[in-house]
Amino acid sequence: MTDSKADMNTQLTSPVTIDDIARRAKVHPSTVSRTMAADPEKLTPRRRKILEMAQEMGYTPNANAAALRRGASDTIGLLVVSTFLDSTTLSQLSVASFAMRAAAESGLRLITDFHNWSSDWSDQSSKPVPQIVRERRVGGIIATGTWCLPQFEQILSWKIPAVVLGQLENVPDELCSVGLNLKSGMSEAVQYLAALGHRKIALVIGGPKHVAHIHQQQAFEQTAVEFGLPTGDQWIVRADIDYPKTARPLAEGCRITTELLKRPTDTRPTAIIYGNDAMAVGGLQAAGQMNVSVPGELSIIGTSDSFMASGSEPQLTSIREDHHQLMATALRLVDLQIRNMSIPQRHVLVDGPLVKRESCAPPMVSK
Repeated sequence: MTDSKADMNTQLTSPVTIDDIARRAKVHPSTVSRTMAADPEKLTPRRRKILEMAQEMGYTPNANAAALRRGASDTIGLLVVSTFLDSTTLSQLSVASFAMRAAAESGLRLITDFHNWSSDWSDQSSKPVPQIVRERRVGGIIATGTWCLPQFEQILSWKIPAVVLGQLENVPDELCSVGLNLKSGMSEAVQYLAALGHRKIALVIGGPKHVAHIHQQQAFEQTAVEFGLPTGDQWIVRADIDYPKTARPLAEGCRITTELLKRPTDTRPTAIIYGNDAMAVGGLQAAGQMNVSVPGELSIIGTSDSFMASGSEPQLTSIREDHHQLMATALRLVDLQIRNMSIPQRHVLVDGPLVKRESCAPPMVSK
């Protein structure tokens, strides 16, 4: 039997290995291994032929084994994906800082790569592979960004242990994902205000491009119905903070709150929940400008539990977004994949509890 036929029979019974390629190319296995790890654009003609031979034989690199051989199994890549923006944002830098802290606590190393994908996606589109993935410098990746199905498929094509982060829908079962359960926090916020006696509660959120705000609206409406509270368009107000317009959540929070407080008594809210803390601080400013006391005449709840919530006057009640726990969970999931260990749950939601502070109180009794 010729070497070529033997190789084909081997493919039918077991995966092609580096040793198989080395035997056919008549080189040492280490030569094949170095060829696989090199940048394809910098290969010599001889090594390019080895690579072509491997592809012809149907060789699939084992990213897990490769990472372990290189000692890269404890190095995780944080891929901060931007679909629309050309420069790094403060939010993206914040994500990276949470990841670095969680990695340090877990005894893992982290390499951060800010990677831009254009918004022009089609079935035929071919997107560049991030350098940390192409060079297999990491054992696995955590990817965070704004997602669509072709992007998930692109990540799967890299054949590397991966976890995607965000408010996610339609994630393929082959990928692990971690997101924030903003619905639970919103539901708790509405229940809390209802228990204080509020009946007229407004929600101020971003437009339909904000997936997180869509989830918040769904939870707000569902919980309001359960408690017999009024719902509808007059109680849900859209803030103009969608990209590509300049994001101005604080100014928008101030503007919208001013309009809400000018309403007639029957439709004027006694409590407002905002989709982020910045808009809630804008609400505090509007109340101050109109001599409306918080929480005496108006209760306010933000979302994120950021430094703005604890640094405001009065301090804001806020729905916590636990980004640290989000990152810690993602790191555990990718580490389990690298080590080929069983994963009890591939898609995880991290709860966001309501942090109660000084900005909420029972509504004033009308005289």
